[in-house]
Amino acid sequence: MQFDDQIEQFLKSGAKCHLVGIGGVSMSALAEILFGMGVCVTGSDVNDSSAVENLRSLGIDVKIGHSAENVVGADCVVRTAAAREDNIEIQSARELGIPLFERAQAWGAIMRGYKNAVCVSGVHGKTTTTSMITHILLAAETDPTVMIGGTLPILGSGYRVGKGDVIALESCEYYNSYHSFFPTIAVVLNVDEDHLDFFRDIEDLKDSFRKFASLVPEGGYIICNGDDNNTMEALTPLGRELFTFGFSEGAAVRGVNLQVEGKSPAVDVIYDNKHFCSLTLRVPGLQNLSNALAAAAAAIALGIPAKAIEEGLFSYTGAGRRMEYKGKINGADVYDDYAHHPSELRATLDAVDTLGYKRVILAFQPHTYSRTRALFPEFVKVLSKPDITFLAHIYAAREKNDITVSSEKLAEAVPGARCCDTFSQLAEEIAAVAREGDIVLTAGAGDIYKVGETLVESSDDGSDEYGSIEDDSDENDPNKNSPNKDTPDDYRPDDESSDDEPSDEADTTASAKIKSRVTLTDSAYNKLLPFSLLAALIGVIIGPIPLLAGIFIGERVLFPLFIVTPLLTHLINKLLKGGRDIRALIVNAVFSLAGVYITALACQATFYLIMNELPLSQLPILIGLQFGSIESLPAVSTLIYPFIFTILGIAMSWELMRGSRMVKRIIIDEPAVENELINEEESTDDGEEAINDNEEFTNEDDSATKDEVINKHD
Repeated sequence: MQFDDQIEQFLKSGAKCHLVGIGGVSMSALAEILFGMGVCVTGSDVNDSSAVENLRSLGIDVKIGHSAENVVGADCVVRTAAAREDNIEIQSARELGIPLFERAQAWGAIMRGYKNAVCVSGVHGKTTTTSMITHILLAAETDPTVMIGGTLPILGSGYRVGKGDVIALESCEYYNSYHSFFPTIAVVLNVDEDHLDFFRDIEDLKDSFRKFASLVPEGGYIICNGDDNNTMEALTPLGRELFTFGFSEGAAVRGVNLQVEGKSPAVDVIYDNKHFCSLTLRVPGLQNLSNALAAAAAAIALGIPAKAIEEGLFSYTGAGRRMEYKGKINGADVYDDYAHHPSELRATLDAVDTLGYKRVILAFQPHTYSRTRALFPEFVKVLSKPDITFLAHIYAAREKNDITVSSEKLAEAVPGARCCDTFSQLAEEIAAVAREGDIVLTAGAGDIYKVGETLVESSDDGSDEYGSIEDDSDENDPNKNSPNKDTPDDYRPDDESSDDEPSDEADTTASAKIKSRVTLTDSAYNKLLPFSLLAALIGVIIGPIPLLAGIFIGERVLFPLFIVTPLLTHLINKLLKGGRDIRALIVNAVFSLAGVYITALACQATFYLIMNELPLSQLPILIGLQFGSIESLPAVSTLIYPFIFTILGIAMSWELMRGSRMVKRIIIDEPAVENELINEEESTDDGEEAINDNEEFTNEDDSATKDEVINKHD
């Protein structure tokens, strides 16, 4: 039974609509909008989540788990692309004759309720450009409705439901899903070879984008990249007026006076043959300047003033998994990016080149066998660009294993590249070569981001325990074809990934190395401990200073002195070669602060007890004297201070118990100490190979040492 042209009659006030996969990024936004329209919305999802809880708080009935009973009584069912034909609710809807619609069809119907529908398409850059447009719309106070295929920090999610007359959506070409939309402004960023498991070739892709652009009514805008030949070849045959953007002569919205180097690229915008605005971004790369021009063109089409465009684009600092800064490992910056196509990788690496890093370490996870096979030569070329390249196994997503292509074959074709069997191995090898001045970039549309997050976590807590990383990329499993519950971008079927149980098996060699490193950090911590104890001693010695100041100068000086004293203690400790990072400062400050307080209180209490011959029962009141007179303090507040000191004591004990979790970066950069500790390891490990910068890689096809790899482009 076909209902393709009837969806609007089912999405109206009073109608009952059931959403399969309601917890996804796009589906939860869809549910909220339909609910606001008066539709009686129900839904189901395999997992509970914050999105599900938010929907429930609105009064939407959401079931966890799929059941045939969930669709009973519904006037229509809308499904996410992740809900296959074998889903029990889909089967039940078909058996009961309930109209079944795709998510894209529902979004298309919703668009018709908005005066302005901005649909951002293109093989690359959709999430970034839609996010930029969102920032502009918010700066212009248009109260927009937004749907993005990723997380935008300013929204705290991937969508926003507003009350204005503008809706902006990321519009994916895969399966021609955007053909169900009704754009008044269609943005085409680029046309490139991709999704060749669905499209026959580049000409088929051009036809798809041409049809999408033709959906714009007369009086609307077709905004396109005048610098991209494929885009112009696709859209010129329409015979429609094209509102172009780009850097070349003839673009309607043209960028001039480019400044690409560094983290704040800039460009002047020429519109209607005169200066319109000047844009300064906070995301790097020429591709982001191009995306910004596209966003500016869309804003111009909406009549948004130049000031709001400048402010909106300057406020944009990136979306989730788009050159997202994660932290540091061994002094190297760790970033994550969604790039999974050779063109996207090239653009991202070009952007990295402008940032001034000494070396680029890339960990790339190919996404789908079909893409890797179809674009194999292009991948080889772009993966040869970084100084050090690591590969994870192909992320199968919706596909089954294809033995004709693999990450091992890709690594063999890329000079110096290595393929790692597990994320644990990948994280360990990156940690072994990363150093200050490097950038570590994890890239891919699968779950490669876990590697970067684990590297940062291990650096933060001083642990090198990589064996527990969940790795969903095993290309030897032919059944990894269901959507990954961890993948944030449920909006595009291209981004579907696996939720099969990950393997937790750790490599035995890796375990031995990990054990050695933990022992190393334990030894380093033992060397830090005396300095922390020294901090406490110094605190005890100088503790009476605030007391004496309070007696001879006045009690008003007590509070600032209690703040300054621990900092002074830490400076003294630092001069004595104690800990040298923020954790050491915190530990020593806590020790010295406790020493100062406890000593001052003891002296003060003793002074008052002796001089005034007061009973010990008055001690809590005496404690309150350090911050004011007895009369100015409520009795209950005098009991707070002993409680605070108890908490401080527990905190100190906990910090000591943590041991090796805090000092890898404190000691590891001291060559003499490191060599001493490594020598201790070699003497106690029965010849086990130490973890140091001369350890050889164990690749049977490559006998190069790590020094050779590290210095590849130095």
